[in-house]
Amino acid sequence: DDSDDSGRRSHANLIAGSYQKFSTREALENTIRDCQAEIQAAVNCGFDIDEETHARAERASEEMRKILPMRLVIHSVEDLSKIVEGLQMQKESVLRSSLDLNKAQEIQDKIDQLQDQIKKEEDFILAKRLGEIEREKEKVIVGILKQSKKQYDEDRLAESEKQSVTCVDIDVRNDDDSSTEVSFLSSFEHHPETTLACGFTNVFGKSCW
Repeated sequence: DDSDDSGRRSHANLIAGSYQKFSTREALENTIRDCQAEIQAAVNCGFDIDEETHARAERASEEMRKILPMRLVIHSVEDLSKIVEGLQMQKESVLRSSLDLNKAQEIQDKIDQLQDQIKKEEDFILAKRLGEIEREKEKVIVGILKQSKKQYDEDRLAESEKQSVTCVDIDVRNDDDSSTEVSFLSSFEHHPETTLACGFTNVFGKSCW
């Protein structure tokens, strides 16, 4: 009897400690997956593993050793639903056979606790999925912003190159005008009459030479 009592107390302590560390089975599974990822990362490194990766893998392995037994006491939603179904049948049997309301209430209290736990599990899973959706949305938004900035930079570069070409074209025309002006002044200095006549003639598109 003492050994049975000790075993029950140990089991009760395991349950209490497990739920204190992980409020839901899904939270436990998340931690197990994280530990497995750390260990796998160390395995993938082979002989080239660095000290930090090796240390993380050792911590993950130690954590796995502690938390894996908790799978026995932290039930999944599926397991909890089956237990609730069994208790419902037990309560109905008590009410039909003995009309023991106290016993039926005790069973109902257990059902209520399990249903509360099922609600916690479902809320945790829903929050996790919503978090994943939000992270995906953020990735999409960041991608759109990066693409928009890239397009904006390309448009600015194209506009800048276009303006540079325009400025060069204006400079070339200005150089041609300046050359013409210098040529005209030089010609006027030596042959004023001819140059003036040529200048007026050129207005009408005719050559004076």
